[in-house]
Amino acid sequence: SGRMSSKILLSLSLFSLCLAGVVRVNDPNWYFTEWNWYRSPDGSFVQSANPGSYFKVGFTGTSAALLIDTTKGPSYNFMKVRYSVDNAPYVDVELSSAFGETLNITKGLPQGSHSLVFWIKASNQFVDRWWNGPADRLLIKGLIIDNGANTVAPSLRPKRIMSYWDSIGEGVRVLGGDPKGWNDLADNDGTSTWEMSLAAALNAEISVVAFGGQGYINPGAGSVVPLITPGDQSQSAWNQFSNGLFRYPPGEKANHQPDYVYCGHGTNDHGRPDADVTARSVAWMTEYRKVNNKTTIFLVVPFGQFKGDAIRLAYKEYVKNSGDNNAYLIDLGDEGAQGLDGKGTSLFSYDGVHPLWQRDGQLGAMLAQSTQVILDRRSRREKEL
Repeated sequence: SGRMSSKILLSLSLFSLCLAGVVRVNDPNWYFTEWNWYRSPDGSFVQSANPGSYFKVGFTGTSAALLIDTTKGPSYNFMKVRYSVDNAPYVDVELSSAFGETLNITKGLPQGSHSLVFWIKASNQFVDRWWNGPADRLLIKGLIIDNGANTVAPSLRPKRIMSYWDSIGEGVRVLGGDPKGWNDLADNDGTSTWEMSLAAALNAEISVVAFGGQGYINPGAGSVVPLITPGDQSQSAWNQFSNGLFRYPPGEKANHQPDYVYCGHGTNDHGRPDADVTARSVAWMTEYRKVNNKTTIFLVVPFGQFKGDAIRLAYKEYVKNSGDNNAYLIDLGDEGAQGLDGKGTSLFSYDGVHPLWQRDGQLGAMLAQSTQVILDRRSRREKEL
């Protein structure tokens, strides 16, 4: 009788979910940026610790809410999310472990098709982002819509790009700073970074994988491991969402690859020997290429020119040794470094390293222009062959 009761309760539970209109996260009309959301194999949840991660989904009916889980996080607000329905002004919400299982998005909409865009805007860099879950992550279980409503394919840009970066990539201090110290939820904004400008210019959806404090060698804030540690997958973040959750199955070619990947590490390795930074950068390109054989690699010298010589040498060594004709160097030089070279508060930065949102827009445009010049040159060469 115990087994029968369990079966009845399970059936009732599933029936209730169907009546409630719960959409599973593996619904084909629910788009999550591909390389910064971990997807559970059974399709029961997705999770991300990266500001700048987002999803898009269309739905019919009059209301929408998210089923979420933040219980592994701290009791204080550790993450800020942002969403917009039908391109209306965005709404920001701060999350803690006590937030609850339902994030109400909207209600009272007119009948018809609607669009929802949702971002992780910012999170506390110093809460665990790597181990035990991790704590500083958003887990999404489903989307609640009206009874009888359905999902609709969202409008997506055709290209797919990815970035590996540091605090600049996750939008630290793009809104300014707090003289009293770090205030990540107030100062940071992963929706206003250079990556978002770049993606718009290239007509692409972008997966941002950026952790404050991280470098090729340097570990990141929130106990994040370095970008790459040769010979040690557990200490290499490039192929993991968090500890043990792999972005690509080790040793296998990726079935779905970005069109372009940008890597701009080096700033947080400023105290490391140049030779070590060069070696790690070469190792990252080598390992990334083993998995993503079609992706165009853009190795980017950090905006502030930190470890610029080491990065430029890494590119030369990698291309010389590998013969890879689908990898390129982008160096914005003095123009890109204005106000970001570590010399203190400037027109472009609160602290002389992290660009303000206005500067981020300029940097995204510069990178897009550099990218297009490279792609146009490659296209001309291919036509000549």
